[in-house]
Amino acid sequence: MRPSLVAIAVSLSLAALMPATSNASQPNGSVVPGTGHGVHYGTQPIPVQYTAGVGYELIDNTRNGISSSDGGGFNRYYATYRGPQQFVSATTAFGDGSAATLSSMGVDAYYAMQRSWDYFKQVHARNGLDASNRRATVYSHVVDLAPGRKTTGYAYWSGTTVLLGIGDAAAGIEPLATLDIVGSMYAANIVHNTDPDPGKGDSAGLRSSIADVFGTLIEFHAAHLNDPGDYVIGELAYPGGLRHMYRQNLDGKSFVCYPARGFDPNDESAAYSGEYTSGIGNRAFYLLAEGAKAPAGSGLSADQLVCNGDTAIVGIGRNKAGAIWYRLATTEKTSQLTYPQARAATIRAAEALYGVKSAEARAVARAWSAAGVK
Repeated sequence: MRPSLVAIAVSLSLAALMPATSNASQPNGSVVPGTGHGVHYGTQPIPVQYTAGVGYELIDNTRNGISSSDGGGFNRYYATYRGPQQFVSATTAFGDGSAATLSSMGVDAYYAMQRSWDYFKQVHARNGLDASNRRATVYSHVVDLAPGRKTTGYAYWSGTTVLLGIGDAAAGIEPLATLDIVGSMYAANIVHNTDPDPGKGDSAGLRSSIADVFGTLIEFHAAHLNDPGDYVIGELAYPGGLRHMYRQNLDGKSFVCYPARGFDPNDESAAYSGEYTSGIGNRAFYLLAEGAKAPAGSGLSADQLVCNGDTAIVGIGRNKAGAIWYRLATTEKTSQLTYPQARAATIRAAEALYGVKSAEARAVARAWSAAGVK
């Protein structure tokens, strides 16, 4: 994720501000029904854990111990910060729906992590990040302190954690605890579990696009009324959205058609960041799932979605496309793949799932061709 300038003022109160019942007689470590009041997703029923001597916490032991914590200003360059703290409440309620109350963002982050876990479990029969019940944590309120920059409008992942900025009021950026952003970070961790090398050139963009694909599929699967599924990453957090998967160069920076010579793995300039070269993989997936059909309200025509004039592409649907991309993410050394090699890998995946020379395999080839990948 990218830009932002100034931190917004937030309350770091960890106590819930909404009424609910308290029950000190709960068994230690028990999971009980709770209520979350989030910024983006409103009031939601959530499981919470009772910890003796502490209170109720955002820990879900029905999903491998997923937890949501206040990041306490953590930054990935390891400057001084006050340390993360578990969100705690004297009751089973958390948050008040306001962005000024950090536990409200914590509720949204918790909800998005749960929906990410649910998607991979229910659709791909995967138990957690590493498929072996590994615990995952999300931290809200982290800071990116790259040289010369301090931003709270950023999200990333590290180890088994997803780390989210609180947003940036001056830049119009809302808290980054959204289904697609959290989901894409969760998926990036799954890709890392298969192949820990981050990759360069084509592969950096490919891995970034795989994360976007699953962030999008998680959003569709969750089917929340406040956040209907779409192919725009981060639309609830960033003005206008962060990346439009069907035509990513709407941001003025990304690529949508694969260049003849590919992306040089030795060119590490910002212009060739995986964040921008991901537009190739994102377009290919969109065309495979939906066909050369512009999203409603986008104002685009079919010929603006393809690089080769093939506007007759018909999608095979998100479920089949997602199954093919899941095999790519979990069976291939994606850090070593160029985009043409990813094309070949997804054709093999489609053939394994749906048959050699199947309509699905042909659709995969056609979608990549329409993104300029041969």
